[in-house]
Amino acid sequence: MSHPLSTLGCVIIVEQPVAEMGQVLSGHQQGRFDPTTQAEPGGWRRATLTPEGPGTLQLRWSAGRVEARAWGPGGDHLLGRVPALIGALDEQVPVIAAHPAVERALLRQRHHRLGWCGDLYHPLLPTIIGQRVTAREAFRSWRQICRAAGERAPGPIELWLPPRPEVLAAKPYWWFHRFGIERKRADVLRLVGARGALIAELSSVGDPVGARRRLALLPGIGQWTLGSVLGVALGDADAFAIGDFWLCHAICHALDGTLRGSDDRMVELLEPYVGQRGRVVSLLGADGWHAVRMGPGIATLPIATL
Repeated sequence: MSHPLSTLGCVIIVEQPVAEMGQVLSGHQQGRFDPTTQAEPGGWRRATLTPEGPGTLQLRWSAGRVEARAWGPGGDHLLGRVPALIGALDEQVPVIAAHPAVERALLRQRHHRLGWCGDLYHPLLPTIIGQRVTAREAFRSWRQICRAAGERAPGPIELWLPPRPEVLAAKPYWWFHRFGIERKRADVLRLVGARGALIAELSSVGDPVGARRRLALLPGIGQWTLGSVLGVALGDADAFAIGDFWLCHAICHALDGTLRGSDDRMVELLEPYVGQRGRVVSLLGADGWHAVRMGPGIATLPIATL
């Protein structure tokens, strides 16, 4: 399908150092070879679906300025989302430094910002694909599905759009097997496609609490998926992933001094930061805290065992 090549553009002045921009945008990219989203030195680009149609956004930054260009029917919509996307609308609610690691992170990462895209559908898809598998497997499946069921993005940049909701909804579950996705995850992807209107409505309202409540009613959308999506999609500063294999170890390492932890202990340690727990998790990650690997990586499971 062809798309208009008309170009729209704007320039935005930002307060945070441009060196931090890549960090703000990193949560929107699914691996180095994400077909929809690519980082480059001093820039970033993304192809996605909007209420006005498909669009491609390109950002380039230097000296406190962000130059944004967009192509396609959704170009105006994407340009309007740029301030939120780059963290310029982050209210920076003060975080109580209840732990020395958080205090150090606040000092060293004082320009840290949370950015969000204002769209639930796009980040939901690769997050669902990432359920119960390694990141490498998830990135590969996401790349293959976009190329098989998506479309070329508008504009001169070589990117792919995520599959349209109606396209996913129409696929039988077995179509996803060729991409390493078993029936459980395939059914969730198909359901998200079938509920495209609901997800678009929740995106437009922009209420993370309401979105969490309504999305949790959908089979296959649990705490891990919601915690992984609501921050980058709607700017929920309290969103963090419960059930992540590595995250609980990283947070317990930072706040409890232990090399291994549990989800229950992570939630307990983050209790002083309720309302800003996602921000604290992001701050600690930006400050270099991570789970210490103590053995070989996770084995890749055959699709029949999932």
